[in-house]
Amino acid sequence: HEPMKREAGFTDTYRKFHPELDGTNTWTWSRPNGSRHEFLDYIFAKGAKLRPVASEIFHSAWHKPFEFRGKSYASYPSDHGFVLTTFELDVPRPAPKVFLSKGASTGVTNIAYRAEEGCVLDLCHPTGRKGYPTIVWFHGGGLTSGRRDWIAVDTNRIAVATVEYRLMPKVGPDGCLDDGAAAIAWVKRHIAEYGGDPDKVFVSGHSAGGYMTFMLGLDERWLAKYGLTPFDCAGYMPLSGQVTKHFAVRKHFGHKENAYQPIVDEWAPMFHLKKVTPPFCVALGDPRIEWRMREEENWFMVESLKAMGNTAFEFHSFPNTNHGTCRGPAMPIFQRFIDAH
Repeated sequence: HEPMKREAGFTDTYRKFHPELDGTNTWTWSRPNGSRHEFLDYIFAKGAKLRPVASEIFHSAWHKPFEFRGKSYASYPSDHGFVLTTFELDVPRPAPKVFLSKGASTGVTNIAYRAEEGCVLDLCHPTGRKGYPTIVWFHGGGLTSGRRDWIAVDTNRIAVATVEYRLMPKVGPDGCLDDGAAAIAWVKRHIAEYGGDPDKVFVSGHSAGGYMTFMLGLDERWLAKYGLTPFDCAGYMPLSGQVTKHFAVRKHFGHKENAYQPIVDEWAPMFHLKKVTPPFCVALGDPRIEWRMREEENWFMVESLKAMGNTAFEFHSFPNTNHGTCRGPAMPIFQRFIDAH
């Protein structure tokens, strides 16, 4: 009945984001890496103001616990699962405001990148030129505090999209990372409207934002929801990001261990190491005055990647800078990394 639905104007919302999957009349067959084999109903939608923005599969194998957004539920005596599609309504929103129009840069504030409250970004971009790169920037604050802020890069030639994302405990860590992925997807879809090159989108962030940068660049599941892969971004530039399981994420899941006992599971960037990754530029402060153990764990991860044959990571440590002041010397390094890619 699929042709009839299409003729009637319905959209297969799952295939819109995952066109590579096999399927028959009324089922979707998901087989990434040959590991998934569940049959799942299509989700078709129709509406002039209804716009699908993401779609993902949640599934379980025979007699295995059901995993949904980081939590495990009781096992079920069958293969089972469902498709969850996220929609946005095209309804009037407050228009973004220009906050800067000077020289060769223009700034636009409060651009909604998804429908959830507070999910906005500010964009400062070059004017009078085309095809420039863009940095999607995530602020720090331990995933529990902070707000979007600016970085000292040359916005006459590089755009910056600084992102406000929802914080814990209002959302779980999946909410933070999903907002990050949604912001990247928005920039990929819309930066050309401002003159930027969607193939030159870089991702960066400091502290908790560095953790998000690592996770979004190494764990494919977050961008997959939006029909993207980590390789759809030109590079990742995490600054002083935690690569073991983040402190706030540990607290969310009720871990009682000492905060400096490393935990490496699916919520840790180090868990997702592989031989082939997008380019990464990893930067930190001086280990003597940085966040305790931060440089050591980043260095260990980069050395592990080298041992695996990965050549896409570079590592920088800035003497006499702490967790906060390392932002200064990192920006010229990041700009050179952008120019090289």
